[in-house]
Amino acid sequence: MAEQAGLKKPVAISPRLRLSGQAAIGDIAATNYAKDYAAKLLRQETLNGEPCYVLDLKSANKQSTYDRIVYWVSEKRMVGVQAQFYSLSGKLLKQASFQYDNTVKVGGKSIPFVSAMQINDALTDARTTLKYGELRVKTFADAEFQVDNL
Repeated sequence: MAEQAGLKKPVAISPRLRLSGQAAIGDIAATNYAKDYAAKLLRQETLNGEPCYVLDLKSANKQSTYDRIVYWVSEKRMVGVQAQFYSLSGKLLKQASFQYDNTVKVGGKSIPFVSAMQINDALTDARTTLKYGELRVKTFADAEFQVDNL
C-alpha cells in the first residue's frame, strides 16, 4: 500500500511494482499461492529426509509476481518447505526454504506457522533470511472487511 498526502485511503500497489533489487524478497513472503497460481502435481520425492509433493504452479493472472513456481509440500505436515521462482522466460530467479518452529491456535487446533524463510537469489550470491516471532491471532468483525469501510 502507498499513502499520498491529501488522499483518504491508501492506494494498492501491484506485487510487480512493490519493491525492486534485493528488497524484493518481500514479494515471496506475500505470495498468494492459492489465488494467483494454478497447481498441478508433478511428482512425489524426498527433500531433506521428508516425503514431499512437488507442485508446478503456473501464474493464473497478470498480477502474480512470478510466471511459474515449483513448490515442495511436506506430505505429513502439509506445509510448504521449499519453492523455486521462475521468470516468464523460464529462468530460475530465486529459491526459498521454510522452517516451521512456530504454531498458532485456530479453532482450538495448533497449526504449524512459518518461523524462518531463507531466500536465495539465483542470479547473485545474495541471501536473505526473514524470521517470524511473537505471533498473535486476532479476531476481526465482519464489518472490517466491508468495501464501504475500507
